[in-house]
Amino acid sequence: MNLTNQLNFLQQQETYSLKIEANKKGVEISPTFIGVFFEDINYGADGGLYAELIQNRSFEFGSFKDSFSKYDDYLYGWEVVCKGEGIIKVNRQDKEPIHKNNPHYLEVVIEKAGQGVGLSNLGFGGISVCQDEQYNFSIYLNNKNYKGKLHILLEGQNGEVYANHEIEGLSITDTWGKYEAVLLSQGTD
Repeated sequence: MNLTNQLNFLQQQETYSLKIEANKKGVEISPTFIGVFFEDINYGADGGLYAELIQNRSFEFGSFKDSFSKYDDYLYGWEVVCKGEGIIKVNRQDKEPIHKNNPHYLEVVIEKAGQGVGLSNLGFGGISVCQDEQYNFSIYLNNKNYKGKLHILLEGQNGEVYANHEIEGLSITDTWGKYEAVLLSQGTD
């Protein structure tokens, strides 16, 4: 488009104006609206502004039971996994947390290992993984009596394993310990 055509195009565009009357009262606002309103559309805050792949990582959902929700949904975003004849029990706890700003943790009791038991996080509408990308994993454990390995997987919806890491030598202790792993995805999903 040459300069003459560009000028003709701009002259043909409609002009809009906005009139702001700051001295006039606007719509009625409820007195219960306090502070800033932020609508978390499509996980824009948790999975977008705060770029985290794990949803509800501190088991905080359901913390306002009876005040905002009738559900104690602290496992929101999580699934309990029991393969084979595995049996696992989970409970949200808040006694002696790792930090006062992170008061909840999950107590996990493995009653029968079967073919594998554990927890799976659904992410934010899934967890997107890319081949040859690294994914950092970390967890704080207060291990009372478990002597096995900790298996960390990036697993697809249909059971494809894209990355697998084992942590051995879990300390049996009354203090919190941090365990970390780097997972290298072998596929894109």
